[in-house]
Order: sequence, then structure tokens, then C-alpha cells
Amino acid sequence: VVAIEVDNALSADAAGNLKGISNVTLVKGDLAAGAAKKGPFDVIVIDGQIATFPESLAKQLKDSGRVVAGFLEDGVSRLSRGTKSSSGISFISFADSDCVPLPGFDVAKGFSF
Repeated sequence: VVAIEVDNALSADAAGNLKGISNVTLVKGDLAAGAAKKGPFDVIVIDGQIATFPESLAKQLKDSGRVVAGFLEDGVSRLSRGTKSSSGISFISFADSDCVPLPGFDVAKGFSF
């Protein structure tokens, strides 16, 4: 298991809580960048709300790998699961949920008047 945390205080708390647990690796860094050196992964769980699933994470998922995340869709957080295939990752929303927005997963702003 690989856990990624971007916040210094939360990372320190997690390190303390995980002390003595040998099957979990804590990585301090950008959430959307993932942990490419630790992959590829069978499953990626994003515990929070994202607007987009970045290609950087998609590349770290094994073929037939699964993803679970809270996606922001039309102003509503929806829990979604995805499966990677040779043509990409297809997501299916299965429940509305209240998720905390995570940094680094924003959609680039397009041109508008």
C-alpha cells in the first residue's frame, strides 16, 4: 500500500500513525502526480473530490486496474469507479457523496467571456 500526502502536518500525523506498519509506504508529494516509482498499481483510491483524473495517474494503473474517486460533476460530488483498458479508463458514477476537494486535480480554465 502506498499513501500520498501533500500537506506537511497531515503527512507528519500519518507517519506517526503508520509507525511500525511495514506494508504501507508514505510518500510526501503532489497528489495528482502519484507515486510512479512505486507502481504500477492494481487499484488507486482517491479519498476526496477531483474534477479530472490526470494522465499521470492513469499511466501508473495496470491494465485492468481499478480507480475509485469522488468526481465533481455539474456541481455535485459523485463517487465513481473506473477500469483501465487498452482504450483508456471508463468511469461509472454510482452514488452522490460529500467529498472534500483535493488540491491539484482542477480542470484547466478555458476561454470565456
